Amino acid sequence: MSYQRRTVRAAFALAAAVLLHAGEAEALTQFSLSLSPSAGFFGWDQPIFTITNGSTAGETITDLSISIGDTSYHFDAVGAANASEALTGASLLSPDRVQNDWWDPSGASDTLAWSFGDFDAGESLVFSVDLDLDGAIFGSWVDARAILFNNDFPFADPNAVVSASFSDGSVAALTLPDGLFLGGYAFASGPGTGGASAGGASVPEPSLFVLMGIGLVGLAWLGEPRRPSHP
Repeated sequence: MSYQRRTVRAAFALAAAVLLHAGEAEALTQFSLSLSPSAGFFGWDQPIFTITNGSTAGETITDLSISIGDTSYHFDAVGAANASEALTGASLLSPDRVQNDWWDPSGASDTLAWSFGDFDAGESLVFSVDLDLDGAIFGSWVDARAILFNNDFPFADPNAVVSASFSDGSVAALTLPDGLFLGGYAFASGPGTGGASAGGASVPEPSLFVLMGIGLVGLAWLGEPRRPSHP
């Protein structure tokens, strides 16, 4: 077999392998978050979180954490256990489920954290949580949107960060963006989503592999010897 022909076959084989790998690279470990009031406008004191595993390759979520954002407030009490917790094998790590007063703040926390035993792709965890001002004697009514995000005035507190760990070892993180609306919110982690400051597992862009494959094929074609044409 001539050198040129071997070069052509090798280039085609490499291009095919690269293109096949590009299909695999589309898999992402990511999640989505919807945030809504528990009961009309005043329900923003106890917002409802819905976390959905958006993994495209079947990875489970193993851990989830949410920072408070404005640290002059805290997460006080998570609502009663529900069916979604059983579905995802959820275990609440912090805070607790008890309304805590200033003389016993032991169950309160600046981080809301869960661990999971069976949080599969496509499944959702739904829960509510009460937010309170630090030092409030009997709790307080607050607007979660001014605590978790929209924190750039007047003291420039950070916005809340939601972070999920996956069974493949990757971590997807989402910083809640500013924006004040009357209804609910929908955010998503992962590249190309406006609500995410950081996202799902780092993977090469499939389009890059496609371009590489086309380039290799073109080089192989140029390397093929040309037979002289006859009139």
